[in-house]
Amino acid sequence: KGFWGILKREMYYKQKFHTREELVQAITEYMNYYTNDRPQRGLGILTPMEFYEKQLLVAKNVARHILGNTKTLYF
Repeated sequence: KGFWGILKREMYYKQKFHTREELVQAITEYMNYYTNDRPQRGLGILTPMEFYEKQLLVAKNVARHILGNTKTLYF
């Protein structure tokens, strides 16, 4: 299921928007919820942000192992 399909099912179809600004605000809030608070099975029951942070930590550890602990990592 794609993000926009999920957004429509979980948020858009359940509300009525009277202005464009209301719709934009609701989409912005939903995107924040989806990224930071909504666990996903495909990501190991993590939120997208938790998954990203976990993968970043793994990448840093791999880079340190390859480069040695004396290098500064900029990601």
